Amino acid sequence: DSHELLSADSTHGLLPSSLSRDSTLPQLTYVDESRCIGCRYCAEIARSTFRMEAEFGAARVFQQSGDTADVIAEAIDCCPVDCIHAVSFNELEVLERHRRGLLAGGGMAAAQGAGKLAARAEGRDTA
Repeated sequence: DSHELLSADSTHGLLPSSLSRDSTLPQLTYVDESRCIGCRYCAEIARSTFRMEAEFGAARVFQQSGDTADVIAEAIDCCPVDCIHAVSFNELEVLERHRRGLLAGGGMAAAQGAGKLAARAEGRDTA
């Protein structure tokens, strides 16, 4: 998870210069995968930050600050379901632990299925 990698980078003095050490500043990116419809817009715009997760076809941040802030902002703005958020390190840690629990307990599959059905019904399914 991103929060574990960032914590290790900070401990070893390898935190990217574009990131502040303030753990309450919303400077990181998180995808609410349970709401993602898999349109791929973010992964096509900010290719060094987002990837499509293979198991459920949802976007996931694989490299915090992989692209410039402007490119990441454009990717966030293009999301048709507004499931990409700027979060603090503290929030990222909680959200990634929650995601891990959903994946382990099978809740992600149910949420993904419901989200994609709703998007299709509302005409937002562009994948």
